[in-house]
This record gives sequence, C-alpha cells and structure tokens, in this order.
Amino acid sequence: MLLRFRVANARSLREEQELSFVVPDEAGEAERAAARELSLSDGKTLPVFTVLGVFGANASGKSNVIAALQAMRYAVLRSYAEWTSFDGIPRDVFALDAKARGETTLYEADFVLGDGVRWTYGFELGARRVEAERLYAYPKGRRQT
Repeated sequence: MLLRFRVANARSLREEQELSFVVPDEAGEAERAAARELSLSDGKTLPVFTVLGVFGANASGKSNVIAALQAMRYAVLRSYAEWTSFDGIPRDVFALDAKARGETTLYEADFVLGDGVRWTYGFELGARRVEAERLYAYPKGRRQT
C-alpha cells in the first residue's frame, strides 16, 4: 500500500509536494474512524486512509501530482530499456523558473508490502543522469539501507 509520495521540480510543482495516506496525529475522531489500521512487520499498526481526494482551484497542480506518480512509475519500469536512446533524461521540469532546469527532479514513495515491511524508494533526476537513488527498508522499525 502506498503511504506517501513526494515530488519536486516536476511540471507545475516547483517546491516539494507530498501526498500522504497516513492519518495525521491531529486528525479528529471522524477521520480516525474512516481510516484502516495497517499492520507493520515490527508489530505496530499505522492508521491510513485507503482513498484520498485531491482538491484545489483550476490549474493548481492536481493533475500534475497524478502525472508525477505516472512519471515515477515509468522511470522505474522503462528507464533502463528506453533512456539509453535519449540524449539526456526526459523530464518536465518547472518551466517558470530558469534555475529549475539545472536542478534535479525528485520522486520518492513510501509503501508497505504484503509482509508488513515498510519501504522508502526515491531518486533524483538531472538533465543527463540519475543524480541520486535510495532504497530503505524498515523490517523491524529501524532503517536498513
């Protein structure tokens, strides 16, 4: 299950944005009642929403959050096979700031698999290469690289 998705410098999303399915600590009783308890491998449970709504004004970036999720998926599934034929890495960076082209695009996801282990996977794309990549597992509640 997807717990959290972060993105920065992609399409209209200049600053880091986060989409989180985890119920915040300050949530009220109604929100907690709508959540599901997700069992983690360390014996703890985590309250999560199984469905989210993204609301905002027209042209505020709602569709670009979904497009960023799709871009991350595409990069994971197809980058090795298809990016070698490109001159650089295909990215849709924030167009309204000239500095954005020289900065990396961030994608990161936290998720839990069927065995209850939480994972964090993320990477940063530059114009010509993958600048950073990380994968962490939390099998007993502590980060493991």
